Amino acid sequence: MRFGYCASIQDAPLLKELGYDYLECVLRDLDGMSPGELREARSLLRETGLAAEAFNCFYGPQRLVGEDVTPLPELLDYTNRVLERAAELGGKIAVYGSGRARHIPEGFSREKAKGQFCEAVWHTAEAARQFGITLVLEPLNAGETNFFHTVEEGTQLVGEIGHENLFLLADWYHVCREGEPFEQIVQAGPLLRHIHLAEPVNRRVPRMGDGADYGAMGAALDRAGYQVRVSIEAIHDPARTLRQEAQEGLEVLRRYFN
Repeated sequence: MRFGYCASIQDAPLLKELGYDYLECVLRDLDGMSPGELREARSLLRETGLAAEAFNCFYGPQRLVGEDVTPLPELLDYTNRVLERAAELGGKIAVYGSGRARHIPEGFSREKAKGQFCEAVWHTAEAARQFGITLVLEPLNAGETNFFHTVEEGTQLVGEIGHENLFLLADWYHVCREGEPFEQIVQAGPLLRHIHLAEPVNRRVPRMGDGADYGAMGAALDRAGYQVRVSIEAIHDPARTLRQEAQEGLEVLRRYFN
């Protein structure tokens, strides 16, 4: 299993020192980078020896569903631009979450919205394939979006969309918020390509003895036959340093997910 941490590219030297295998960054931030900034980021990662293998937060202001949906040519222009840059930084996984982008407006047909979403996902998966990047759908809890909340729903969507470069992510925080049984993770095993981990109540960085049962998630992944990547995606405690949090988080990863 490979272990990653969601942070900025500037944090790569510290995370490499602590023993992480990769970095997970924000995809939409790549769109605002100048060519010089991109070269500097690429150089830092190369010198550090820690690739940005995963990217989350796919969209910014773009809209996937509703009357004011972003036109597909515009959406794909953005998609190709950021995925090309992600590939230059070592990207292998792009997380398709973006709850605001897929939020269905009140009164809008849910069936039509689902069709819009599925079309956008199919074309995005095809674009990602050109850059050697796997697209993974992310279920988000009902507090963050009103469409597609569970691993079970994600499994169904991946099947319906039917693109060979489309797979699924399971985020332990969202799984717990939705009260979804871990058996769904086991059943989704063949489709899983990425995992997010955080303490499931306050979404903090996992720590040994914080009361969360990380062993249950680790056991579910074992039963699912999952052996790819686990990233810590959490809200940082402002009273603690990144070094403290990342180090303690890595202890949890090594204890329960090897």
